Amino acid sequence: MPKVNHADIMREARTWRGTPFHHQARIKGHGVDCAQLVVGVGQALGLIGEYPREYVRYGRVPRPDYMRARLEEFMDEIPASEAVPGDVLWIYWRDARPDLPMHLAFFTDLHGRGILHAYEEAGRVVETALSAEVERRVDSWWRYRGVVE
Repeated sequence: MPKVNHADIMREARTWRGTPFHHQARIKGHGVDCAQLVVGVGQALGLIGEYPREYVRYGRVPRPDYMRARLEEFMDEIPASEAVPGDVLWIYWRDARPDLPMHLAFFTDLHGRGILHAYEEAGRVVETALSAEVERRVDSWWRYRGVVE
């Protein structure tokens, strides 16, 4: 496994900015959703191997048990107090389903605390400040396995 640090993750994630939102896609510059952005960045850095195509067959309202199982394949859950830019937030995103974590975003240093994510309402991958509202909705924090300090 290559030596990858958090700065490498942020550099790669930022190359996806502007990629159009497209459910279940993972092609930089052409289309990606929030889960596939995390997979695409990890694959580009050699942190994730081949990702089975059947893992991309999920609905717009994901099942938390399925999402957690996929995250656990290549990431470790970490305490919020240890999170640094390049780690991933798993978020309760929709008001209609406050019980269902369903969105992934990279934690960034934009404006001190930001997120980079494939955001359907923006229509593309964007990086914005992490609002207090979104931070309250964080279910858990995750780090790719094998990242060096």
